[in-house]
Amino acid sequence: MKHLQLLIIVLLLLICSFAAAQPKIELAEGTNLEFGDVISGNKLTKEITVKNIGTDTLHIKDVRAQCGCTATLLKEKAIAPSRESKLSVTFNAAGYRSGKVTKHVYVDSDDPMTPTLTIEFEPNVIQLLEVNPSMLSFNNAKIDTQLVRSITIKNTSKDTINILSLENNFEQLKVSLSKNHLAPGDTSVLTGELFTTKAGSYQTVVNVLTDHPSLSKLEVKAFMWVNRK
Repeated sequence: MKHLQLLIIVLLLLICSFAAAQPKIELAEGTNLEFGDVISGNKLTKEITVKNIGTDTLHIKDVRAQCGCTATLLKEKAIAPSRESKLSVTFNAAGYRSGKVTKHVYVDSDDPMTPTLTIEFEPNVIQLLEVNPSMLSFNNAKIDTQLVRSITIKNTSKDTINILSLENNFEQLKVSLSKNHLAPGDTSVLTGELFTTKAGSYQTVVNVLTDHPSLSKLEVKAFMWVNRK
């Protein structure tokens, strides 16, 4: 009888132990990350350590970025107790003006206490070339009619920057610069000439290639809305 009672107690303890086993997610670096400085037009990547401090295997269901400017990559989605995995977060600073930017990444898991873990990070964007306005916009363009738009590129850095060339894959848009050699504080006018025979909505990117070691390429977006006559 005593052996039976002891066996029942042991079984109950095992059942309770299994029932209490739960995964628990934790970030070694914390959920508020200081990303540091990034030159506008460049990308900055940080690697984060995702730990399972629980007693059961942690399963990562999904990793979601707030917008297209962040990308994530998780090396392992099933993390055993006391084990860890690496999460890579990339911020693309193309099109951002100077200053701190707040972004979020969401990690969904089977942690019952924290099913969605929110990671907040604040990269500090530094502009070497300031674009004003921020894009080439062709509103109410008409087919078989040339439309010209321009933007200003200003050298806001302390270094002289030479613009080597412009890359543009949209054949109906011709682009040119008024000045290629920019001393600190100098400006150049980027002019776009649109001429197309087809109506529709289009978008492209004009790459401004420079000789600055921290900014080999500046992306300028161009949007076109072409109507019939």
